[in-house]
Amino acid sequence: MSEHPLEFVVAFLENKHDRRMKAIQTLRDFIDSQENSEQEALDLVIEIMKVIESTKNDMGLFGDSMDESMLNIDKSADIHDLSELKNNLLSSAKLIKTKSSNMITALDETQEQFKEMEKQLQDVGQELEKAQEQTLTDGLTGLYNRMAFDEAISREVKHSISHDQPLSLIMFDLDYFKRINDKFGHQGGDEVLRVVAARAKELLRKSDFLARYGGEEFALLLPHTEIEAATKVANKLRSTISRKPVKHEENTIFVRASLGVCQYITGKQGKDLIECSDQALYKAKENGRNCVFVGE
Repeated sequence: MSEHPLEFVVAFLENKHDRRMKAIQTLRDFIDSQENSEQEALDLVIEIMKVIESTKNDMGLFGDSMDESMLNIDKSADIHDLSELKNNLLSSAKLIKTKSSNMITALDETQEQFKEMEKQLQDVGQELEKAQEQTLTDGLTGLYNRMAFDEAISREVKHSISHDQPLSLIMFDLDYFKRINDKFGHQGGDEVLRVVAARAKELLRKSDFLARYGGEEFALLLPHTEIEAATKVANKLRSTISRKPVKHEENTIFVRASLGVCQYITGKQGKDLIECSDQALYKAKENGRNCVFVGE
């Protein structure tokens, strides 16, 4: 038995709520995840609403036609009139079927457009994240760079003040690094820097922040860490860096480091903490190098 055209209208009315909610959810997901695409989303919303409004008007006309036909059925018993009413209803049902099919197609096409736009914007977002990461990363060692460190110390000082938590900083550099460059070339020096960075990273906690401060100098921020604990970290770092020579090609390169440690004092600024640790580092060098000096 063939499907009566009016059965499609019933099915459409039953399913249109779910489809509408799906379309709305698609819009919400898209708008929530893409802050800079309001105009594109708005254009697509307008397109959807036009199709929905057109179908809504046709549904309204179909409802009016149904009401009018029911009244005419009550008034007439003539078989010719009833046949004409039937034909009118079938014609209206077919129109609704076509319009609703167009709306569903438009919704599906728009949803595909949303997916494509979302993918494109995600790709752009990933490229931006990659570019930002490169901006804040030292290309040689893979550590954070000076710019990232400046942002980090400012952030951690504010956190230390607002949460009344200790904050310490270790500044360290490699002893006689110029001699290493002169003897083994810049490629040998670069390999030493990479190895030292990798060894230092072994000691990091999740909250620690290690950066290449410049040249052969490094900075290690230790949130939630008082000076006694920071000094222990510095001594362990010194021994880790020098625990074994660095191999480069056929060369064996011995590496040593001097370290300065300070704890942040409330009321001071980040630059004061850097200055304190830097001065402690110079004191370590004056005291024979390959040692830790605690600043005040």
